[in-house]
Amino acid sequence: KSIRYKLVVYDADGNYVTERDYVRERESETEALILNEGVQYTFVSYSVNSDSELPAVTKDALSASNLAVDGKSDLMYFSETKTVTSGTNYLNIVLKHTLSQITVTVDASLTGYNIMEISAGLDSHYSTANLKLSDGSIARNGSVDTVAVAFPSLGTSGQASVTGVPTVLNAETNSGKFILNKIKIGEITYNVPSDALTGLSFSPGIKYNLKLNITPADITLTHNNQSAVRIR
Repeated sequence: KSIRYKLVVYDADGNYVTERDYVRERESETEALILNEGVQYTFVSYSVNSDSELPAVTKDALSASNLAVDGKSDLMYFSETKTVTSGTNYLNIVLKHTLSQITVTVDASLTGYNIMEISAGLDSHYSTANLKLSDGSIARNGSVDTVAVAFPSLGTSGQASVTGVPTVLNAETNSGKFILNKIKIGEITYNVPSDALTGLSFSPGIKYNLKLNITPADITLTHNNQSAVRIR
């Protein structure tokens, strides 16, 4: 995937010098970056892990530079300070994720029925992430809301287990919730209380796998002297 990323250069006093936009594995297509030999610079790089989107940066001093993006963006960051030497200089840019990413799997295999419909979300999500370019820290702004988990189409016959698209979450909490708004298994639709799955921990820069196993509570019993089955 041709991910776009930006490199911003600041001098030793933190003043903006220049910037370049790159496409991964096509860096040679971008104008060469020429800097002064023997001078120390700080190099800051960021990306939203997209082949089309790349937020613009202001030309403020490094200490005052912030980047505001949608809280659902897969925002990544890198910084290195080094002195430029004669000849070709290399940066080992390793972009690190600054927000959480959660992959949700709901498995109803034990019920013997397929999942026909599902709607779910994750709470504690802030609508805007504000990246401080000097150190990569994140400030969370905007309203706190629930971000929807996108699931693939289940078709007319459904699926025993379904895995959602990895969801970016702009949150830092030890009391997060996975909100299963609605799930239809076989012919039965369940409306799950919003506080049924709580106490989840979400930390910035961490990738999570959240798996929910649906377990039947069916039992055999005797009712009015007749053998019966209670299905729950």
